[in-house]
Amino acid sequence: MKKKTLLVLLIILLTVLLSTVVFATMNNAETQQILTNKKLSSIGETYTEIDDGITTFDMRANQNIIGVANTYINDLKITDVEFTNENSQIKKYNNALESRKETVISNEQAVLKVNSENDELIAYISNKTDFASGEYNEDEVKNKAINIFNNLTQINQDEYEFMYVEKFDEEIWRASFAKKYNGMINEGESVKFSFCPKTNEIVTLAINRTKYANNTVEISKDTATKIAEKYLNKSTATDMDIDLEIVRPNYFYNELNGDESIYVKIGETRQAYVAKFNNESASTLYIDATTGEIIGGDMILGGEY
Repeated sequence: MKKKTLLVLLIILLTVLLSTVVFATMNNAETQQILTNKKLSSIGETYTEIDDGITTFDMRANQNIIGVANTYINDLKITDVEFTNENSQIKKYNNALESRKETVISNEQAVLKVNSENDELIAYISNKTDFASGEYNEDEVKNKAINIFNNLTQINQDEYEFMYVEKFDEEIWRASFAKKYNGMINEGESVKFSFCPKTNEIVTLAINRTKYANNTVEISKDTATKIAEKYLNKSTATDMDIDLEIVRPNYFYNELNGDESIYVKIGETRQAYVAKFNNESASTLYIDATTGEIIGGDMILGGEY
């Protein structure tokens, strides 16, 4: 009788434990949801000006940001641009897509954008329209781009690798540098700029700081392939390649299914299996390497999925 009572108690205890494990697993799965599905109410909400009561002519309020802007101008070795309280306009914006506040300083010479919370440089654009032209081979331009990159003080150059240079026109070339993790490129952490090789002038500059989540690989390639095949069979493609890459999650497949909502961008990049279909639109599918969740994709505009 005692043994029977003990057996019943063990069964009850085991049931409670199993329920707890299942419940914890379900909750854990919910916390692993990568796509937050956070929407904006309208396209007008994506980038809105903030009226904080500070005007362009409030010299004391704007003195700090003017100083920050000119520090960046000096760091970028730009000699023909200077921001002052008299010649510059300062505006603040809420970038709802990127979940950050931005300050834009502009005048007739240039536009500079910084993160309002930490003054980190986001972008620079020269308003010049004419630059000196010249003939260069790719190696010459690459060396010039690396030299410009190595003089930037906004990032730790040792963490980045050269990606490419490409010709834009007779005056301007474009260059890209990005971080790598275990041989994989994180485009979310990149420095891209265009410049004039003749004078080494920076024309545009963008610094992306979307951190890599460094998520672990819990899903096998075979499992990811089986997940991708379900989407392959629904497309015009007949085959695919699949490899691990670092991607920024997005709502591509929501949009593909007719969802016209505007979603807040995911604030991290993740390790995922990227399935590349062989259709004309070169469709891709992102499968999170940790959770197996479909976390986005891409395709050539105008193509057929």
